[in-house]
Amino acid sequence: MARKLILYTACSLDCFIAGQNNELDWLMDGNENADFGYKEFYSSISTTISGYKTYSVTLGFGQFPYPGKENFIFSRNHENNEGHPAIFIKEDPVEFVKKLKLLEGGDIWLVGGGQINGLLIDADLIDEMILFYVPVVLGQGIPLFQGNQQTRKLELTDSFIYDGGMVKLVYKKINY
Repeated sequence: MARKLILYTACSLDCFIAGQNNELDWLMDGNENADFGYKEFYSSISTTISGYKTYSVTLGFGQFPYPGKENFIFSRNHENNEGHPAIFIKEDPVEFVKKLKLLEGGDIWLVGGGQINGLLIDADLIDEMILFYVPVVLGQGIPLFQGNQQTRKLELTDSFIYDGGMVKLVYKKINY
C-alpha cells in the first residue's frame, strides 16, 4: 500500500498560508500554548517535504523543527550544507513524490508552501488535507495553492471548531 501524502497546514479565511513577507504572527495570536492535535499528527508521519522558501521560514523558529524525521527540501539552487537533517532535492517534485509514496515508511507531511502545494494538487498526489482556518483575513500573502490548479473534488471527513474560532477541516481526495 502506498504512503499517504498529507497537507497539514493553517491558513487565513482568504486562504493565505503566510503574509506577503512570510509573516506568521497571525497564526498564533492567542494560541501560543495550544496543540491542535499536532503531537498526534507528528507521531503519525515519518517524512516531511517542503519547498526551500518554507524551509527558510521554519529555520526562523530557532532549532530545526522536524527532528527524527526524513526531511526533503525542494530547491534548484541549494545544497545540503546547512547542517540540518534535511536532504535537498533538485529533481522534479512531482516525479520525486510519486517515487517516495511507493517506498516503505509512514505517511508523508507536505509542509508546503504554496508553489509545491499547487504542483502536487495538480498532479493529484495529495491524499488528505488537514486545514486549520484561522479567523483572520490577510488580504494578501502566500496562497495555499499557487499556480493554475485543475478542479479537484474532495470529501469532508471531519471538522472541529476550537475556542477562539479556529476551524479544523479534514478532506480526503475522491478516487474515481
